[in-house]
Amino acid sequence: MENLNIINAEQNVTSADFDEGRVAFTPLTLAQYRSYTNYPYYVSRSFKFNSAIIRNPCIVKHAGTPLATALYGISSRSHNIKLAWEFLKMMTTDSAVQTKLMADSQGASILKTVVKNPHAISVIQTQTNSRALTSAKLNEILETGIQYPKFRGYYQTMVQANYIITQGIKANNLDTKLFEIQSQLNHRRN
Repeated sequence: MENLNIINAEQNVTSADFDEGRVAFTPLTLAQYRSYTNYPYYVSRSFKFNSAIIRNPCIVKHAGTPLATALYGISSRSHNIKLAWEFLKMMTTDSAVQTKLMADSQGASILKTVVKNPHAISVIQTQTNSRALTSAKLNEILETGIQYPKFRGYYQTMVQANYIITQGIKANNLDTKLFEIQSQLNHRRN
């Protein structure tokens, strides 16, 4: 982070910089990509903007793009566990349900057959008015993505860590503050 901060001359790059064409790329989740039809409108209208989709760079050879998942479970207090289990299986393993989910939501299916289905990806391409995302590219991203560990308060802790580390970089004392930062984050986590 320190090296990246030095390279960009401590400029604070925002999504507005991307929208106005001053920044060449920005990371987007699949939901953001699907939400912003013709995104960014200003860039595409003014600069004949073309988008490309790549995996996030990463030190680990076969991973990089963070994946967010929805987890479902059955309560131990459920009155009809067998029916709940059948419903859960139908929602997660039925290709017609997963295809509908991919068409009507902002995410991707958990089934490879649905992700690789040309119809499912054509829905996304129609929504976004872009051919940048192909079924092969989406499948590659999903297969090589990583799931970050989560715990109660994970996102708040990450925001705090980002803030503390950024302040340490700005004050040029990150090396001396690392133990203090770790202690603060561990205290917050517990």
